[in-house]
Amino acid sequence: MIDLKRLRKEKGITQKELAQLLSCGQSFIANVENGRRDLPPVKIEILERKFGNICSYITNGIEEIKPIENKPKTIAPKQHSQTEKMEVSTDILFAGADAFSRQLIQLMNEKLIAPYSMITEKEKEIERLNREIGRLEALLEVSKKMNAQQEDVAKCADAV
Repeated sequence: MIDLKRLRKEKGITQKELAQLLSCGQSFIANVENGRRDLPPVKIEILERKFGNICSYITNGIEEIKPIENKPKTIAPKQHSQTEKMEVSTDILFAGADAFSRQLIQLMNEKLIAPYSMITEKEKEIERLNREIGRLEALLEVSKKMNAQQEDVAKCADAV
């Protein structure tokens, strides 16, 4: 979490100006400042490019520590049933996430999908090869023209 309000006040900008900088709505800025939304990493990068290091504004959800009450809590039967359902749902959710992660890794190992960095690397390689092909095609055209000119010169010499 980031203390966007403090950053904004210290930099002397309004919510509207900050919203324009981050290409979002003013209501989004208000929600982030009030803790209802988190600022995406892309937006944090924009802030770092504009204002430099903003680590002092990152709170990571650290809030005031409240003392723990020592009262034993009792759970009503209905609450206990709901708690069990939530635990089962959580287990299913994590099992699904684990299965998805394993499947994703397997697909990467089988080279059926590739990480983003590999894709961008291959795109750069393709661009380089396309430039090389264009250069070679241009050389071939020049070579063809030179050959045609030499043939014309040879025909003229034979005619004389």
